[in-house]
Parts: sequence; structure tokens; C-alpha cells
Amino acid sequence: MARKMLAAAKCSQMSNPTSGTGSGGDRCTESCAAIIANTYKIPIPGLDVNTRTGEQVMYWFTQMLNKGSNVSALENAAWINKWMVAHGGPGLSNKHAPSYQDIINMVDAGHIGVGGFNYYENLRLSSGGNPYKWTDHGLAGHVLIIVGYDTGKQSVIVHDPLRADPSGQPADYSWTSFGSAGFSDLSTVMGAQLPGGGGGVIDPLLNTLGVGSLTNGQPSIFFAPDDNVVNFLVYLDQLEDLQDPFTVNGVNTPWDWAGAVGSNFWNDTQAIGFRMLIVLVGFFILIKIVTSWVQVSGVGPGAGQAASIAMLT
Repeated sequence: MARKMLAAAKCSQMSNPTSGTGSGGDRCTESCAAIIANTYKIPIPGLDVNTRTGEQVMYWFTQMLNKGSNVSALENAAWINKWMVAHGGPGLSNKHAPSYQDIINMVDAGHIGVGGFNYYENLRLSSGGNPYKWTDHGLAGHVLIIVGYDTGKQSVIVHDPLRADPSGQPADYSWTSFGSAGFSDLSTVMGAQLPGGGGGVIDPLLNTLGVGSLTNGQPSIFFAPDDNVVNFLVYLDQLEDLQDPFTVNGVNTPWDWAGAVGSNFWNDTQAIGFRMLIVLVGFFILIKIVTSWVQVSGVGPGAGQAASIAMLT
């Protein structure tokens, strides 16, 4: 039995995102695109990549697709892949009629995915409860972001834009209800590998800290003077990551590809240097321990100790 959840951004399509209430229109594809854009730090005109919210990006996509309106119509989620690839983001690889093992394989590879459903109102929490405060009964389609799994509960961990941001995300949905809801397609986001863990206390903390945020495939983490130690330790762990320098996503020209490869080589060089530094520090500590032990073991008993020993012989 295993549980794993990846650190990804959040976004609610609802009118009242903090409570997860109010009709959100049909903004599910826009909100899922916003989650992907914020997770991988894809530039959006007029919005600061480090301070923007998921909802701000969602409304930008909504206006783009609906002639400036914040009210959206039903859309095929295929536009997400086209937009991401055209704007330097990760492409999406689609699988029809996916299995639970497909979800496990995707998450284990460090990728989130867009899940497509035909009857979303049939989705249920792993506890059996209704995940929604608001539903549009009879509405067929919905998409959400899959970020993890729990094999012990046979659940899928999701960031569902029909739930509150952030308290309603992530949430565990039962795999059985995926079938009832007509889980039709799984579109894996083929971006850089995202950090993740075994759930419990650590994963919500990582999500709160935004550790999943990446810039050009590398962690983008900013520290305040009183920042959490976990954030710093995760950052150090990320510095050690090595990647295939020739694995490049979302480039359109040969020189963009060459620049990305060069950047990957530089990042790998930094990772190797950091690993060597850790080895040197460990070697230095080991020498200090050994020399300290030799000095202590080489000191004979003092006069008082010698007298005590003599009395026992």
C-alpha cells in the first residue's frame, strides 16, 4: 500500500473560490490550464509569474477564449495542449480509457495529468461523500487535475477546480466513482519531474510552500528570513537533481533547443558540483570524528584512575 502526491498549483473555477460555492460557469478547462501554467511558471501577459493566483490566470484564459468575457462555454480540453506547446509550456500526452495503474505510472514518473469525465456529478470522495457544495445536474463533461494516488484507499488525489482553493484541494476521490463518472481520458502533462512524497503532514506543507513551482525545469523557491526549514531542505535536495540535458519540451526553433540544452548542461554541472561539496563535507566530518576518537583512545588513565584500577587487581 502506497500514497504519493505531487506538488502542484491550485485553482477554483467557482465564483467564490475560497468557499468553493457559486456557479463557476464552464471554466473547468481554463482553470486546469491555469494550474498547469502556474505549476510550470509559464508566462502570462500582464501577470507576474511569481505573485499571480490561479484564478487570475483562469480569467485570463477565459477572456482569451470568450472574446473578453469572464463567462465561459463548454470547450474541448484539446485547446490546452495546443496553447501550452505554442507558448513554451509542456505538451500533453493523451490516453483513452485509462486504468488505475496508468495513474500510478504517471505520478511515479513525476507528472500530473488532466482527467476528463462524462458525468462528473457521480464523482465521490474516498469516504463516499459528495465532493461538491454546488453541482450542475445533467451537465455531462468536466476536467480536473490528477496529482497523486493512494493504493491503500484505492483513491485518486486531485485538484478539482469545482472545489475551494486552497482548502478543498487536494482531495481523495474513490477510483470506483471514476468509473461511475465516465473517466474517459487521461492527458499526462509532459513537463519537468515534480517533487512529491508519501502524503501525511509533509505533502500539504510542500503544497503550501509552493515547492512544485518550476522555472525552465528547475525549482523556483524564494526564502524569507523566517522561512520554514522544510522549504530550505527541499531546495537543497532539488539542487542535487540531474536530468538528461537533451530532454527539452516546448521549443519551436533550433536555437531555442540549443539554448535549453546549454541551460540543462549548466544545471547538471551545478548539481554535480553540489554533490561533490556534500561528499567533501562528509569526508571532513568523518576525518574529525576519526581523529577525535584516536586522541581520546590514546590518552591513558589518570593518577586517580590508576589507583582505582590497582585496588581492583
